[in-house]
Amino acid sequence: MKKGFTLAEVLITLGIIGVVAALVMPALIQNSKKKVASARLKKFYSSMSQAVFFSINDNGEPDNWNIPVNSDSTAVKQFFMAYLAPYIKYTDIMVKDATYVTVNFPDGSSMILSNGSAIDVIYDINGAGKPNTFGKDRFNFLILNNIFH
Repeated sequence: MKKGFTLAEVLITLGIIGVVAALVMPALIQNSKKKVASARLKKFYSSMSQAVFFSINDNGEPDNWNIPVNSDSTAVKQFFMAYLAPYIKYTDIMVKDATYVTVNFPDGSSMILSNGSAIDVIYDINGAGKPNTFGKDRFNFLILNNIFH
């Protein structure tokens, strides 16, 4: 007599494995997205902090930097090009309208710069991709007194 599994036993086992996989996969995908977001955010913060540090070494103390005093995007772009661009790897920079500038990075993320009472930085870990929600894929930073916070 030959020993083995019946077709019904194999199908039931595969069905159970499928149900368990269907329950576990969304949690694994969400956890993976959180880790990617965290890694990109840490990389961005480190890169910007280093850029500010190197700019201070080359351009002097931040008190002497030409900080834009209005919300003109051309002035914000000039600030970025003078004090940060030489120290950051980016693919392109676009002036979107009269108030802000978008800088795209090689990893697909982007940074939006605008000027209020400080240089406002919005880092988007997936660029123009959805959901574009603060705390999920968009994060705020400030260059306040030209120190990155």
